[in-house]
Amino acid sequence: MKKVLIAVVLLSPFLVCDPYPTGSVQPDYYTVTGLPASIPSSNIPGHNATYGFKLDIGSLPPGSWTVKANACKKASASWPVGSCSADSNPLSLSPTPQPSSPQAPRLVP
Repeated sequence: MKKVLIAVVLLSPFLVCDPYPTGSVQPDYYTVTGLPASIPSSNIPGHNATYGFKLDIGSLPPGSWTVKANACKKASASWPVGSCSADSNPLSLSPTPQPSSPQAPRLVP
């Protein structure tokens, strides 16, 4: 008899962007606007070859959110003026609402 192991991994949803092509100017960091203050959304470091950035939005509260992102370059000797790109196209998010709190918890005999 074969044993089957089933693993369930709960992962947060992530907001990501595509990586920049090799040979193009690579951003130093990203900013995202339109999220609540509870989600850090400025100075997001670049991620890796899979994504330009990867932002955990698992704690995004219910509601409707319209987010935009910018790629930014810090000032340096080879890039004298720090600057950010124009806004990305907007992305609308509507997380699944959470259940309401239990009503009237109490002890019964």
